Amino acid sequence: MGWHCYQIYGLPLRSSRPIAGLIAAEHRADDAEFDLAVDLDGGWPQAVPTAAEADWTLTFPHAGEDPNGLLVWRLVTASGAFTRLQFAVSAGRIDFVIDPAARRIWAQWSGAVTVDDVAAVLLGPGLGCVLRLRGVTCLHASVVARGDRAAALIGPNGRGKSTTAAALTRHGLVVLSDDIAALSETGGRFWVQPGYPRLRITPRVAQLVHETPDALVPVLSFDDKRYIELDADDADLRWRFSPRPLPLEVIYCLGKRNPPEEKPGMHFVPFAERLPMLAWHSYVNYILDRPLRVREFELLGRLVENVPVRRVSFANDLEALPEVCALIAADFEQLVAA
Repeated sequence: MGWHCYQIYGLPLRSSRPIAGLIAAEHRADDAEFDLAVDLDGGWPQAVPTAAEADWTLTFPHAGEDPNGLLVWRLVTASGAFTRLQFAVSAGRIDFVIDPAARRIWAQWSGAVTVDDVAAVLLGPGLGCVLRLRGVTCLHASVVARGDRAAALIGPNGRGKSTTAAALTRHGLVVLSDDIAALSETGGRFWVQPGYPRLRITPRVAQLVHETPDALVPVLSFDDKRYIELDADDADLRWRFSPRPLPLEVIYCLGKRNPPEEKPGMHFVPFAERLPMLAWHSYVNYILDRPLRVREFELLGRLVENVPVRRVSFANDLEALPEVCALIAADFEQLVAA
């Protein structure tokens, strides 16, 4: 098999098919560093029985939870526990199977789903689950950077994390990651791994940042979101990407919506509220068993002792975005300069 090799979220990744938008990495036949293999050929792993025969145990959703079209199973075999994710989308269905060591992932799909659709889901919850099964704590966040410091933007779905990251580039910030903030702890500091040089925005936001939506690549064939292409090399380019891990300086939670007449505000989050807030905004936490959840809480507990958390409130209106971004950019610049 001719592998296509990439680096994403700190993972050295080999794929059976090319994946658009990723940063290529050199690969040699004897190079064992690429320890995650992605099979995008649509085959079911031979080590696992077919879906109809397998005795999979449903682990998500739990009673009373809304899966939003997502189902998660585990299958215990002699070689360990496999994890299966199934995403029901408007165009069909996407399935991923992850091996017990979280070193290989297989994909299957049906309906009008394309391989590019599969890759887009892979780069979000697919790889997010691989990271979490490996014990990597991740926040559901967009991450921007100034100089050699990073700031994470967290918030509920639809609160505008990617939109805010896009608008912050007008203040000279660069994008480090969109959707996933994969964290590592080294030397008493918390680092965010770079994602891939794309940012997902809606057509309305594209127009707001002076891009033509029809000229942008769709994220999914059945959705209206588009990719902004980022660049790591051109220092004068507005849409810039940071390809190296950076220490996390601050976390901004895009919080409650203000009435239209109120100006944006920023407030310190009390220490007692920080840990439950970050745990709530951790990425794909539905995949975690009890030991992994304990490990997550331990790391987040150390994180909130060392990294400030701010809550940002603003009106539910894109017209407020420039003022919101000016507030965030000024605060971040002050922290970096301190």
